[in-house]
Amino acid sequence: MGFFPKSGYGFPRFKRKDYQYKLANKLCDMAGTIFLEDIDFRTMAKGF
Repeated sequence: MGFFPKSGYGFPRFKRKDYQYKLANKLCDMAGTIFLEDIDFRTMAKGF
């Protein structure tokens, strides 16, 4: 048996996932609309 349990809330990955889920819900509740954009800075650096 290792330091972290194999499943359950105590595992750091689940804590991160829970935090991200709660943060996303809070942002959605606070804002009416959320925009996401995939920006390619390499193209912008070339001047196109």
